Amino acid sequence: MRGWVFAIIGSSAAACAMLGDIEEKELTATGQDAGADTGTLDANDASDASDASSQPGYLDLDRPGRPPSRPSKPAAGLPKDMYFAMRRVYFGISKRGTAERDPNAWRAIGWDLDGLATTKQELDEGKAKTCKSSGESNVLQDGFDGRDNALGASLMQFIGNADANGEHVANQSIESGTATLLLVLADVNDVDNDPHVGGAVFLSTSDKGLPTAPKWDGTDVRQVWNASVYPGTTKTIAFFPDGYIRDGVWVSGDQHKADMTLVFPIYVNAYPIPMLLQLPGRSGWLTAAVKKGAGGPGTFGFTMPAEQLYNTFFPLFKRVLGCDSPTGTAHGLVKGFMSDVDVQGSNAWAPDPKLGCDSVSWGLDVEWAPIAHADWQHPVAAESTPPCAGPGP
Repeated sequence: MRGWVFAIIGSSAAACAMLGDIEEKELTATGQDAGADTGTLDANDASDASDASSQPGYLDLDRPGRPPSRPSKPAAGLPKDMYFAMRRVYFGISKRGTAERDPNAWRAIGWDLDGLATTKQELDEGKAKTCKSSGESNVLQDGFDGRDNALGASLMQFIGNADANGEHVANQSIESGTATLLLVLADVNDVDNDPHVGGAVFLSTSDKGLPTAPKWDGTDVRQVWNASVYPGTTKTIAFFPDGYIRDGVWVSGDQHKADMTLVFPIYVNAYPIPMLLQLPGRSGWLTAAVKKGAGGPGTFGFTMPAEQLYNTFFPLFKRVLGCDSPTGTAHGLVKGFMSDVDVQGSNAWAPDPKLGCDSVSWGLDVEWAPIAHADWQHPVAAESTPPCAGPGP
C-alpha cells in the first residue's frame, strides 16, 4: 500500500449561529465582513446548555488536555487581521519533528472531549464512564491528560504500518508548497487576550506557477483552493464566528454551543481528494498559537459519527487499493475502524455511561506559520483524484 496517504489535513468550523447580542461576522475570502447578523439559542440548545453545567468536565477548560477558556475582559487596541499557513501536520505516527516511529505519539495529540480520563482497566472491567462501547480497550483508552484520539490509536497506526514515511513525506510536500491549510483571524484587538475573534480556515492549493517554494518568513502570499469555498463565491465553508484568544492561543469557540464542519484534502498518490464532513455532534476544538503573530503549535480534536467515518474513508480505501479491487476488501477495512467508537457524538461534552458510543474521536497536531496574505479574489481549482466509479458495497 505504498503511496497511501501523503497528507491528511483537517479544518473545523463552528456553525454560524451566535449567542445573545454578539455580532456574527461572515468572513469571505477577501477577509472582509460580509454582513452582520444576530442569533439566539433555540429551545434545544437552551435545554442542552441548562443541563450541561452538572455534567463531568463541562467547560472545565483551564487544565491539561483542554484549551484555555475565554477571557472575560474586553480587548483594547486597533483591530487587525492575521494570516497563517499550516507548515507541519502530525498524525500520531512518529515522534514530533522526526521521522522516527512512535506507537505512543497519538497519546499526546487531540483534546479531552468528554472531561474524563478513560483507562484500559476501566474499559476491561466495564466501568468506563463516557459511554458503552464494545471496541478494543487498547484503542479506546484515552491518551495523556484524558485526550480522546481513537483514530490516532487505530487508523493512523494502520496507515503508519502501511507507509512508514507517510507523515514525513506529507510535511516535505507542505514545506515545498503543496496544498495546506490557511487560518484567517479577523478583527484581532489583542494578540494575547481577546474574547471575540472570528476565524476561518481555507484550503490552499499548490503554489503552481510561482518561481520558488514558500519562503516561510511571513511574506508569502498563498492561493485559495475553491474546494474550501461555497460554489461561485469567496465565502469559506469552514467558519468560526465564536472564537477567542487566551494567553496567545486562539480557540475556535465553546465546545457545547455549535456543531462542526470539517473540510480537508486527503492525498492518494500525490493527488488530493477534498473531503467535507458535516458533523452533527458538538464536536471539539481547533486551536492555534498566535502570540505576537509568530504562529506556533495548534491542535485539532473532534468526534466523527461512525457512519460519517464509513462514508468518508470507504471511497478513499477503495481508491488506494485500486478501483478494480474487490469491494469487500475496502468495506471490511473501514468497518473494522467503525468499531472504535469511543464517545457519544452529540453529547461528547456531557458523557453518559448508559448511552451507547456512536462516534470516534480524532486528533491532529499542526504547526502554524505566519503569512502575509492570500489570493482571495480568484479561488483556484486544484488537480484532484476522482473517486472510483460504480456503487459502494
